Amino acid sequence: MDPTLRQAIYEKYIAPTQKQRPDYIGVEIEMPVVNLADEPVDEKVAFAAAEQFAAHFGFQITGRGADGNFTSAQDSATGDILSFDCCYSNLELSFGKARGLLEVKERFERYICFLNSKLGKSGYTLTGMGIHPNANINRNQPIQNERYRMLYHYLHSYPRHTNEVTMRFHQRPDFGTFTSASQVQLDVGYDDLTDVINVFGLLEPYKSVLFANSYLPDYPDYLCVRNMLWERSMQGYNPHNVGMFEKEIATVEELID
Repeated sequence: MDPTLRQAIYEKYIAPTQKQRPDYIGVEIEMPVVNLADEPVDEKVAFAAAEQFAAHFGFQITGRGADGNFTSAQDSATGDILSFDCCYSNLELSFGKARGLLEVKERFERYICFLNSKLGKSGYTLTGMGIHPNANINRNQPIQNERYRMLYHYLHSYPRHTNEVTMRFHQRPDFGTFTSASQVQLDVGYDDLTDVINVFGLLEPYKSVLFANSYLPDYPDYLCVRNMLWERSMQGYNPHNVGMFEKEIATVEELID
C-alpha cells in the first residue's frame, strides 16, 4: 500500500482511538413510510409530517432537494437529525452522540410517537421493516439531490458490466429506494480494536437473521434479502466491498490493510 495512503487511513480511523475521551454511542434508524391502504406512498404526506416534526421539536432545516422538498433537519442541542434516506418513502432518525442506549431510547420514543400521530391522520405509519412492504407499487425514485441521483444511476449501470464479473446481477437496481437499515456506532479504545472488530464480524450473520426483517416475495428463497440485494448489485462489483473479513484480524496493521 502507498505509504501516504496508509498514513491517511491511520490518521482518520486509528489515531482517534488512542486519545482519552468519554465513550459514546451513536444510532441511526431508517424506517419505511407505509400507506396502510396498500397503495403507493403519497410523498406529500411524508413531507408534511417531516416539516411538522421539525417545527414541533425546533429542528433547523438543513437540506432540501432540487425540487425544493424537505430532505433533512437537525437539532443543534442534541445533534439529532431527521432526514429522508435515498427516497421520500424512507425516513431516518440519526441520533447525536449519547452516553448510552437508554438515552437514545427516550428520544426515539418521543420522536416516533409524534411522527406516527401525524402520519396516522392520513392512514400512514412508520415501521421497523428492512424491506418496504409496498416495494412493488411505490414510485421508488431517488431523492432529488446529487448524492442519491448518482447512486441511483450507478446501480442501474449494471448491464454494462455483466461480462466483466462472474457474479449474476439481480434485476432490482432500485433496491436502495425500498430498503432500510439501522446502524450503531460505538467508541472503542486502541487496545480493544482488533478484538471488537473480530467479535462483531462473527456476530454479523446472526444479527442479519434476527434483526434485518427483510423479506421480499419476489425472492422467496431468501429469509434476509437485503444482503443479496447489496452483494449482487454494483455495490458488489468490487468484491472487497461485500462479505466478511477473510480471516481473524490479529493486529492493527492488518486492520489498516
